[in-house]
Amino acid sequence: MRSSCRACVSLVVVLLPSRLSFSKIIYNWSGADMPLYSWLLRDTMWRASVRRDTFNRAMRPLWASTLFGKTGEFAFEVVFAIITIELLDYDIAEIGLVYFFRLIPYLFVAPIGGAIADAASKKLVMIGSDGFRAGVLFLLYFLAEANLLDVYVLVGLAMLITVGDSIYQPSFRASIPILVARNDIPKGNSSVQVFEDTSSILGPLLAAALISLLDREIVLAVVAGLFALSMISLLFLPHVPRQSADRVGLVETFRQIRSTAVNLRRKNAELFAVIIGTTVCAMFASAVLRYVFPAAVLSTYGVESYVGYASAIIAVGTVCGGLLYTRVVADPTTAVLMKAWMAYGVLFLGAALAMSVDLYLTACVLLALGFAGAMVDITIMTSIQLLSEEEEVGRNFGLYAAVANTGDAVSGLVAGAFAFVVGAASFHAMAASIALAAAAVLGKLPPKKISHEA
Repeated sequence: MRSSCRACVSLVVVLLPSRLSFSKIIYNWSGADMPLYSWLLRDTMWRASVRRDTFNRAMRPLWASTLFGKTGEFAFEVVFAIITIELLDYDIAEIGLVYFFRLIPYLFVAPIGGAIADAASKKLVMIGSDGFRAGVLFLLYFLAEANLLDVYVLVGLAMLITVGDSIYQPSFRASIPILVARNDIPKGNSSVQVFEDTSSILGPLLAAALISLLDREIVLAVVAGLFALSMISLLFLPHVPRQSADRVGLVETFRQIRSTAVNLRRKNAELFAVIIGTTVCAMFASAVLRYVFPAAVLSTYGVESYVGYASAIIAVGTVCGGLLYTRVVADPTTAVLMKAWMAYGVLFLGAALAMSVDLYLTACVLLALGFAGAMVDITIMTSIQLLSEEEEVGRNFGLYAAVANTGDAVSGLVAGAFAFVVGAASFHAMAASIALAAAAVLGKLPPKKISHEA
């Protein structure tokens, strides 16, 4: 019996010459006294190792690009806020207007960026976008050093940086489903999220160190250098084929964008729920994070540094969520996304209540808030990737970026409206609004759970 088994295995070796490593394992087992379960375990480990190596090789350039680029973005946010505040002499209304104009290009350019992502080489698009942003930042640095910077020039150049990001993001997100296996898409998104959240800690620290040791203008030059490093990292990215073989003109591009936006609810109700539900929830969340939460921390504790500590605690929770995402979320459906948004809103409401009770309790709630935020962010990206047709991934990301960032741009107006209507209770009201908006979208979903088969 043993000899017959070995003969059959030898036949398999002959029939599978292309799988040399696999055949070698079979040959070793057939000629040695190795139990079958040991061979199966060894083969399973070999397959897992090959899959892990393939995943890492594909994702490493994106990880490096994310680390360099996002660290630069978060550092730029610090110096941009400082320059804006000083140029406008702490006028909150004008500062909000500056941020509105800075973000509004997403509405017009992100859909075009999505169409470009589907029709052109994603690798070249991302490299070109990083190079463009690095050039704009170097120009901003030279103008700041020469004392030629005023609020209009600052806003204009910041809008150009937004244009570069609007082109970059759809190509970046659309490349992940092509570079990794479908089952590894959630893992790919969670790994990118970890690098983004790490950058959210490194960027402000880098800006603070440079401002303390040198001056704020040098931050702009360093950020430009980080975008250049991101561009170099992307040179090592494997070839990412175009999803559409046809090159269309500008008029046809706008026609496709309009068709996608108009027909999305009818053709893909789940994706429509992801984009619209997230836009509404993110509008309230941005208003809380940017305006209400920092003010609440200052008014409660009276220590400016506590705002930074609170943000750092949230970031740590987000990093933990990114690391554990695939263990917590087995099937990233639209229902899971809306439940994560509900948890995010409830935890923000819990933070508002905990701040008046105990400092350490508040820290624990903020840590959980960051964890829930990672669940939200990763599930959004994974849902759009899995719910989109292959040739429409970039276009749908462009549409999402346009709608979501427009909501982000008007979040300051939302915060002002809540403050006017409910006054001191605006923190509690907006946190509750996040959960209620997600619950409303969840109630509109079909009762049957639809799996994305990630």
